[in-house]
Amino acid sequence: MVRLRYDRRPLFMVAVFLGAAFVMAGWFFHGLALRRQTMEEKALHLVEAGRNSDAEAAYVELFRSGGLIGTDTVIAFLDNHAQVMVHERLKSGMFETPGPVLPESEVRRLLIGRGVTEDAAFLGDFYFSALLGRVADTLFNEVRAYADSDPPVPWANRVIGRYYAMNGENQKAAPFFIREGCAFDERREDVDHGLALLMSESDLEEVSRLLAKPEVASRASAPFRYAHAVRVKDWRGALLALVPSMGAHLRWNTGILSAFAGSYESPSGSWLEKLRATWFCCHVFAALGWIGDLPG
Repeated sequence: MVRLRYDRRPLFMVAVFLGAAFVMAGWFFHGLALRRQTMEEKALHLVEAGRNSDAEAAYVELFRSGGLIGTDTVIAFLDNHAQVMVHERLKSGMFETPGPVLPESEVRRLLIGRGVTEDAAFLGDFYFSALLGRVADTLFNEVRAYADSDPPVPWANRVIGRYYAMNGENQKAAPFFIREGCAFDERREDVDHGLALLMSESDLEEVSRLLAKPEVASRASAPFRYAHAVRVKDWRGALLALVPSMGAHLRWNTGILSAFAGSYESPSGSWLEKLRATWFCCHVFAALGWIGDLPG
């Protein structure tokens, strides 16, 4: 049995006390941060943690609070509600007791509650109907008019794109995602999504045609443009997209380049610099497609 020397015991106790103090301080500040979260932030946090039923309760509280609720919150609430329904159905299939699920009537009541904007209520009604698999033609045509307006109503093209994608109609869904991503910078990732749907249908010619349009090419991500250029053997396009694509893969600041240079300019480069340099090379090879994709 190892015994501490008597003259070192006070130092050990101080270390234990400081460690416990740091842990308690961490718990305190974490709890403080959670208390300062808005109800929407709490719901999103619970969704990320996979606690969909708890997230639904948080969303219900948010809707009943009467605060301003936009389309993005409505769609997030409905997506989470769909996950809750799936989980509870799986439980019943495995002979487990399913938990409570918000009834359809209550969901629709929340969608028209005070604080929900008019567009959010309308597009939410359409999206919820799409999730349930029953969209009336009149409702679809009204949402289509929202999507075709100039400028389009935010989220209208995205929800129609999702509606078609749910039904496996990827080629119909793609133009709506692309229009949403081109119209709204905060949803520019929809351009990649729409182009990827076309690529999944092996419609490479249509992808090339769309990427020839400046408004689409400027919104498509560099990794997507690089991947497509390689598939169609457009080596000039692949070269032009390579460096930006590498930047998207790296996600490290430009200091890594100096670490890369410094570690090989002299044998005195630290092991950390050499590790970073090796990681940088691996990302270069990943961007070139020579090895599989890397995390981070």
